Amino acid sequence: MNSRLTLSLVTLAILATPAEVDAQKYREETNRDLGITYLVHAKLSQVPEQIGTETSHLVQKFRPDSNSDYISGKLGSYEWYTDVYRFNKTGRGGGDGVDGPTTGGGDEELTPEEAFRRARLERLAEGEANSFEEYIHDEDKDDLYLHREFRVEGKERKGNERQRRPDATVWEFYDIDRRQSFDGRTIELIWYSCAAVYDLGDKEVAVVVRTPIPKSGTKLPSKYRKIAYKTIMSVSLVEEDEIAIEDDEEKDQYADTPEKKKMLGILKDNIKDVRNRWDYFTLPHYIVTFSWEDPNSRDDRVRSHNYAVWVAKQVEAMRSRYAEFYPPHDDMAENYSIIRVCSNYEEFGSYGNTPRGVVGWFSPGTKELVVFFDRDKLFGSDPRETTLGVVFHEAWHQYSDQWWPNSELHRWFDEGLAEFFNGQRLVRAGRTRNTWRFIPLEGRLRAVKRMMNTDTLVDTETIVHWPRSSFYGGAAADHYAQAYVMVDFLMRGKERLGRKFDSSFEDIIATYGEECLKGTDPAEAMTIAFEGVDMDVYDEAWKAWYTEGEIER
Repeated sequence: MNSRLTLSLVTLAILATPAEVDAQKYREETNRDLGITYLVHAKLSQVPEQIGTETSHLVQKFRPDSNSDYISGKLGSYEWYTDVYRFNKTGRGGGDGVDGPTTGGGDEELTPEEAFRRARLERLAEGEANSFEEYIHDEDKDDLYLHREFRVEGKERKGNERQRRPDATVWEFYDIDRRQSFDGRTIELIWYSCAAVYDLGDKEVAVVVRTPIPKSGTKLPSKYRKIAYKTIMSVSLVEEDEIAIEDDEEKDQYADTPEKKKMLGILKDNIKDVRNRWDYFTLPHYIVTFSWEDPNSRDDRVRSHNYAVWVAKQVEAMRSRYAEFYPPHDDMAENYSIIRVCSNYEEFGSYGNTPRGVVGWFSPGTKELVVFFDRDKLFGSDPRETTLGVVFHEAWHQYSDQWWPNSELHRWFDEGLAEFFNGQRLVRAGRTRNTWRFIPLEGRLRAVKRMMNTDTLVDTETIVHWPRSSFYGGAAADHYAQAYVMVDFLMRGKERLGRKFDSSFEDIIATYGEECLKGTDPAEAMTIAFEGVDMDVYDEAWKAWYTEGEIER
């Protein structure tokens, strides 16, 4: 893996000195825990690490604000990074907030949350290094290690005591990212990295800039090299009493149990170094965290806060709707779920490393629901409508994760119910009350029509027993659409069709849910739920629900 670069492939010029001030703009960032300030390019914004995917040493990461700020060249457009790492000299637990993995007998029973926590700690422990030098030389610890070539290794740079700038050692290296092109050729994307490492007593701090070289076979353009050097050499020390700590007591008011306080602590730790762009508040059932684009704009912060409050109120209302169909029970998990509202689509993508087209997600492992403020109207003229359907869908997954804490539901059932709730809106019904109204999901209905016309619907007997891998295969969007119509028919068919609704269909949804709650294997539960049902009759019935237009009423 450590193949050597030839000098003809890439040539590195000496980095510019700090005195060479370029025309680019920077802002000062402060890290309370590390006791430092440093400069970051204005085109980069800080993004929290996704909860549950943290690495053992990365403490802050900055990514481009938008696709227009990517670095483009012959091989495409790519993000560029500024990252801050911490290495504790005292070993694991030396102030980084990560406890060592607990030990116990192999037969002990763990809750899903505790199992997730232990797995996370074990993964973090595997990635531990005692220094930046050890970290970047070990491909098992550094996930970005790709056929690495070092050019400068630990070159000493003198600090400035008057300016409170500590001494540093500088590192420069390349990584070759070999990729397969669409026409079958192997292309090589070269990544340039430079880092300044600071010895701060009980810890080592590294500021790293990672940049793609726009054109293969050329050196890194001087403007990017200057940005990198200005960033890594800008670290200054600050005294602890120079950093104001906010009082969070009012925002914490609903975190009133040990379990809720524990989850809130995880969220606070996640955003503690981005509090100039991220904040939070608590509700009875949710922690809500939100970001805003401009750290210096009070108006932007207020706008994002108000949007997050609106999202939270909608989810709280929809949660009561879930409870009408699935009332809380004694064995229901008491998860204090997180709702994260990113300030824009680019930040949403950077946080979750999500591909273009994804507009929301829920993680069963971390109990986090992530959406974004579509302020740029990328997905429609009404940003609220963009968010509403997604958040209702994903919030159902949060709720079902609590309602069936020990079962992995069949996908047609869980995704079909998520779309069933997606297609509901709370509307005014008179002067003093609201009511829920069903609205057809036009995109899903168009997909079903196309599938009918092309004879690509999945056989009902097959889809209700499918494993996750089949449901989320290449035609996943079509499977969502089919599940939506199938479930909507079962949930509303009796009320709308009356005697025309086959009585053998009435208990399918309820029976499956009850069996899974009792601990019946989900596959067996599905067999029990469809016992006595003629699958061909059911198949024709749900299709008629669509073709005769009942689903749109």
